[in-house]
Amino acid sequence: MRCAVPIFLLALLSTACNAAPGRNALAGTYTSNDGCVLEFKPSGKVYFSGCYAGSYAYDYEVDGDRIIIHESGNGIVYRMLPNGTIQGGGMEGILKKKP
Repeated sequence: MRCAVPIFLLALLSTACNAAPGRNALAGTYTSNDGCVLEFKPSGKVYFSGCYAGSYAYDYEVDGDRIIIHESGNGIVYRMLPNGTIQGGGMEGILKKKP
């Protein structure tokens, strides 16, 4: 009986860690139908291009299914949807990961 608790906790932690995308799972290039491009790096940087004049780099963090991009002191929140697309934030609409 003593062993059941640690095994249960290990299973619970494993499930929690796999449920939310981390920086490594998020890493890659995402595009919208409007030509916006967001390139997420595992280092915590995201690069915007195509949808605004110029190209911009910001820091980001992952909190569960939320992706928070720190732009000019504000936190722009995106959501990672179950199908792997990203939604929300600004005018970008739905962003799909490039293969």
